[in-house]
Amino acid sequence: AELFESLLWSDPRPITGWLPNKRGAGIYFGADITRDFVESNNLRMIIRSHEKVQDGFELNHETSVVTVFSASNYCGKNNNYGAVVTL
Repeated sequence: AELFESLLWSDPRPITGWLPNKRGAGIYFGADITRDFVESNNLRMIIRSHEKVQDGFELNHETSVVTVFSASNYCGKNNNYGAVVTL
C-alpha cells in the first residue's frame, strides 16, 4: 500500500532531496531524485498525473518529469486547462 501511495501522491519540486508532502501522503522530490531514478531505470522521462497544473501540463526537472492533468475547470471552480499525452 505504501508503494502505491508514494507513486500516486509524490510531486516534483525545485528542491534537493525529498521532503514530506503537505497533502499527508507521498513526498516532494527534487531533480537529483529524478535524475537518479531515470538513470538507474534507463528512462528518458517520467510522465505522471494526479496533480492539478494550471496549463494542463507542466515540465519539471529539466524536462525529465511531465505532469499531465486532463480535467479542465477542475471541480467547476478552477480556471485550469486540461491536457493529454500522445505517444
